Amino acid sequence: MDVFPVMGKEYARSDYALVDLTRNNSALSEIPVEDLDQLEKYLDHHREKWGVKLLWGGYGEKRYFYQASDHFGSRNIHIGVDIWAPAETPIFAPFNGKLHSQAYNDNFRDYGGTILLEHEINGEAWISLYGHLSKDCLTWRDPGDRINAGDNLAELGDPSENGGWIPHLHLQWIKGPIETKGDYPGVCSNEDLEYYLKKCPNPSVLIFGN
Repeated sequence: MDVFPVMGKEYARSDYALVDLTRNNSALSEIPVEDLDQLEKYLDHHREKWGVKLLWGGYGEKRYFYQASDHFGSRNIHIGVDIWAPAETPIFAPFNGKLHSQAYNDNFRDYGGTILLEHEINGEAWISLYGHLSKDCLTWRDPGDRINAGDNLAELGDPSENGGWIPHLHLQWIKGPIETKGDYPGVCSNEDLEYYLKKCPNPSVLIFGN
């Protein structure tokens, strides 16, 4: 498959570093679940330390900071990939397809601006989901509109519009079809993990392209 990298072709693989945001990371063990300022300082420190532009990771991670929001209940396992980058960073479509749906999910620590694309790959339906976007980019297109690989799809939102998070992209790859519009679980409970790992394979190929 030809894949256009979702963060654009200006970034090489050497511009990315993988970051662990679980409690297994002892450096995070003292950061309270609600204190994203300290988490942001941690991310900025390691971006500078490692000499990279973007931090990424999180697929299958059990994360402690979801405890700060009642929205997640017992769900704490991340089933997408996060790419930590500044607000207004552009996001690009990895494949041809169409706009499946979009919504502003405004629960505390939810997706904020959210776009789902629908793709047909080798005769199968797939959905790519992009969360924590700006509200403005939800006005750029309408459901059903054609999207081409490499199109500027969206931009990252700031904490006032991205669910209250440090700016980043939540990227998810979902076996279609799905019934929900403008939303899909990005975090699951341990009881549902086997189902969601099959439904939502690791989307890291969408980051780096080929």
